[in-house]
Amino acid sequence: MKLWMLLPVLLAQTPAFRWARPVVPGAAGPHRLDVDLPLLTHAEPGAELADLRLYDSANREVGYLLIPPRAPEPTERWRGGRLVAIPATRNESGFELDLGKPATVDRFRLDSPGPFLKRVRLEGSGDRAHWVTLVGEGTLFDLPGEGLADRALDFAPGDYRYLRLTWDDHSSARVPLPRSAEARLSPPGAAPRPAPLTAAIPFERRASEPGTSRFRLKLPGRQLPIVALSLGCGGGHLLRQARVLEPRLGDDGRVAPRVLGTGTLRRTVQGDLSASDLRLAIGPPEGADLDLVVDDGDNPPLELGSVTAELAPQPWIYFEATDAQPLTARFGSPKLQPPRYDLEAMRTAAEQSAPPPARWGEIAAAAPAASAAAQAPAEPTLAGAPLNVDGFAYSRPIPPGPRGLTAVALDAAVLAHSEFGDLRIVQGDGHQIPYLLERRDEPLASTLALQRSAKGPPREAASPAPAGVSAYTVELPYARLPPARLVLTTAARVFDRRVTFAVERAPDAPPRSPPLQVIEARSWSHADADNPAPALDVALPSLDGKRLWVLVDEGDNQPLPLSPPQLLLPSYRLRFFRQTDGPLTLLYGKPELQAPRYDLALLAPQLVGAVASEVTAGPEAAVAAASQSAPMQTKLFWGALSGAVIVLLGFMVQLLRKQEA
Repeated sequence: MKLWMLLPVLLAQTPAFRWARPVVPGAAGPHRLDVDLPLLTHAEPGAELADLRLYDSANREVGYLLIPPRAPEPTERWRGGRLVAIPATRNESGFELDLGKPATVDRFRLDSPGPFLKRVRLEGSGDRAHWVTLVGEGTLFDLPGEGLADRALDFAPGDYRYLRLTWDDHSSARVPLPRSAEARLSPPGAAPRPAPLTAAIPFERRASEPGTSRFRLKLPGRQLPIVALSLGCGGGHLLRQARVLEPRLGDDGRVAPRVLGTGTLRRTVQGDLSASDLRLAIGPPEGADLDLVVDDGDNPPLELGSVTAELAPQPWIYFEATDAQPLTARFGSPKLQPPRYDLEAMRTAAEQSAPPPARWGEIAAAAPAASAAAQAPAEPTLAGAPLNVDGFAYSRPIPPGPRGLTAVALDAAVLAHSEFGDLRIVQGDGHQIPYLLERRDEPLASTLALQRSAKGPPREAASPAPAGVSAYTVELPYARLPPARLVLTTAARVFDRRVTFAVERAPDAPPRSPPLQVIEARSWSHADADNPAPALDVALPSLDGKRLWVLVDEGDNQPLPLSPPQLLLPSYRLRFFRQTDGPLTLLYGKPELQAPRYDLALLAPQLVGAVASEVTAGPEAAVAAASQSAPMQTKLFWGALSGAVIVLLGFMVQLLRKQEA
């Protein structure tokens, strides 16, 4: 068979990649190529770079080995020595550590009684005559009262016998000679320990209840091996609890937030120096969205300035170049298995080698003709059963949008008129669109109107109007909302009030019930004229009515100025795959329906962490009258017919009686 006849078959077997990236070796021979963030975010997630392939300038595949990161030694070896104080000056003091003989070291630590927080300089020497600066300006601290300590300094590996630490005494007292100091031994010829791979994470502040700061973090990709988040925060002293959450699928088939990690944010400031621990260790996330929740206590909201993700140590790529011409790395093909090369025979030698580094070029999309199929996002072709729309009380239009994963938030109207089991999304032909119900950690916030009432709430006829009480009404958006929270704020700085929250007596309540049912009565006070007063946060049960009374006992004071209250409801949204770019309809208000069961739940692990296109449903419309008009007309027809028959029978009875007479 001729070669041109095999060409279509060969092209069909060539994997289609979404991304390509040049690899530049320094010369012919072995090279080391470090795995970086762009490769991790564009390669197939969670596949351990199974889709990575290298090609030379002739488009021939080049074998490579994925070398695991250098494992930490089970027991680190440290060497101590003799400590000698150096002559102190007006602004400096310190000491020298004599290791006894030259050694390859890469870390220094000391054991010195605290508390202290000081700038330092670390130098190294082999003969005590020629010194090399290892750390030009570092900070060491040991603050037992604040739970903060960092008494170690890292530097590039080198052969030294003497290490000299110099304290900066400009603005703090001198530190006595430490109890001990030592240096960590590094194996001769070993490659330097690589710095952790990090990534700057964009974030946005989200709506939250008083005393809590919430932030949405947007990771650069899914299933990234992130092990910690480091925060950059403004302000001074800091001591707040924080947690990181991610939406995960639960056993009930619903998506709910799951805690990936918790910790305490600590920082102490002394003059122009600060000691801090703003790192939160977390488990590896599955998706690209994380929520950071910080308990502010009675402090102002957290001034978050930056978020940096720290990734687990990554492997490096060993390959052998035949010349200095650039190679091409291709990746982003979901169906590829990890490659197997003959180069595997020299893995042991490759792991022990220290080849020169190669460098990455800019990432770009692969050729459209070769990767059109791979670039098309994989979407499930799941369709729900046809739905009889009769009997639903409410409908909401979902506006047109792009095909793919979509999320629509559920507002207060849905929360008031649905128990979630009757939620359905239908397309134009009447077929259902499968969805996943997701509960969010952040609240659904809305601002309500606060109206001053001159007449006051209803009361017993014999009861006089209370003196010194300001009465306000708050109109909730809907009756029978789920349990929520109401937040009151004021611009006043010094006050002491008793605030009562109540609702009017229900129509079906016993006659002797009080006219007002008290939900909660709270004391609200503040005595710091320099800082804003804390908000008053009250839990509300599910109410049958929409009117809520707020009664403020002013005593002999002027009425307390109140801002419009904020209602905090639980937050939910629906995740679904839009199969068409046309409009959809959200239906609910049919309580007899059971919760749906869709095959889409089988794909929940892939859908939960994916980035969804956010849409907002249109206004709520009542559809019960239209769907029930036919049954009502049928009842009227049969009622009229029955009446006519009864009248006709009455006439017949009268005629028969006259004939008999």
